[in-house]
Amino acid sequence: MENIALYTTKKRFLTEDQLIQLAPNAEIEVHDNGATLSWHGASIRLSVMAENSLPSHLTRFNGFVTSQVGGATDQIQGMLDQIAASQMCIGCVVDPDFDASINATSFLVSFAATLEESFFFYGTGIFSPLGEPWFGPSGMPA
Repeated sequence: MENIALYTTKKRFLTEDQLIQLAPNAEIEVHDNGATLSWHGASIRLSVMAENSLPSHLTRFNGFVTSQVGGATDQIQGMLDQIAASQMCIGCVVDPDFDASINATSFLVSFAATLEESFFFYGTGIFSPLGEPWFGPSGMPA
């Protein structure tokens, strides 16, 4: 099982029709706080963080990133500003893992691009909506 967080400055989740366009071969179940997409024994669960939990989460996330650079925030201020501007966090659980048969990375990149003004947190790294590394040593799964 793999976990990725997707942050966006938009406060809107995609509609079922938009999800179908991004994953036409998936079985899609929309639920109160997100959706689950399933393909042949693999799935991606997308869960939107409760709005009242987001401010404290972003404060802790900002602290984590700041600690990773030893408190020297000048070079990462733009990233810290983007974290602070986030209006929604979506937890993405890929089960069993990043299986090439469902191309989870490709789906998540398309999902992020559709949301706009977004970025990923995976492992200890922060990545652009296209999966390009912005910060940290980890790489997005292929």
